[in-house]
Amino acid sequence: NNVRLHVGSESYLWRESIGNIEEKLDPTQFRRVHRSAMVNMNFIKELRSVAGGEYQIILSNGENLILSRTYQKNLGEFLS
Repeated sequence: NNVRLHVGSESYLWRESIGNIEEKLDPTQFRRVHRSAMVNMNFIKELRSVAGGEYQIILSNGENLILSRTYQKNLGEFLS
């Protein structure tokens, strides 16, 4: 029930489940991409297909995340 929130170069620990946070955020701006990760849609630079039907998300700051198959529906408009 701890979530690490990255805002720019700062990082904060939030004592709440990621599911509860997901319910409070605007779904047009924030999407769940993995059971342990959410992203701000404005910071997605690129999606790359990787093995196993998953995708790699490249953020504008150069960080990489995995878009798991379970959460691909959350980024469907980018995958089609």
